[in-house]
Amino acid sequence: MTKLIALAYRLRICLAAVAFLLALGLIGLGGYRYLSWTSPLANGNYGHAAESQVGDQAVALYDRGLSEYRQALATDDADAAQTLWQNAQADLSAAYNQLIAEGNGSVPESSRKLAADLQFQLGNMLVITGLAQQSVELIQAGVQSYEECLRLDPGNLAARYNIELLEQSNEVNKQNNPGGPGKPGDQPGQPGKQPGTGAGHNHGDGT
Repeated sequence: MTKLIALAYRLRICLAAVAFLLALGLIGLGGYRYLSWTSPLANGNYGHAAESQVGDQAVALYDRGLSEYRQALATDDADAAQTLWQNAQADLSAAYNQLIAEGNGSVPESSRKLAADLQFQLGNMLVITGLAQQSVELIQAGVQSYEECLRLDPGNLAARYNIELLEQSNEVNKQNNPGGPGKPGDQPGQPGKQPGTGAGHNHGDGT
């Protein structure tokens, strides 16, 4: 009986030690996540956050792409704008592909809003580029992104508005025509905004 009591006592000590080590591991992982993903994301260091192995990479890529998109719209340097534009499109596409991979071929239900936002921003970039280059193919590709946005989020008023605007201005169906009519004031929705709301994409720390 004494041996059994001693064995049970040693077993309890071992279990307590394992639980303590597991707790330390979780604390360490939480600290690493904060330093490598949460804090950089909050401070605008999206590149560092996107490289983290423990945070939500799609969210970090989305934020970095959106930041590059806004910088491209704001700069007067054509070469810099082109580079930022390409980087933004690559990051947003990578973020969407990350969501597809996480869902084993389809967007997870919990990520549909983020995926819709990604498609909306991709649509904006394609349409703005298509209007600037008078490329009907790019404009149509942008409309397809808006339609995918609506499939994921039927309540996205900005995507619906932009499709209607393009259809009314006949930009979707007309052939490329360098001398064709344009509407300088009719631009797709700005990044992260919906008509009448000013709402953008909100996220937490990826949980």
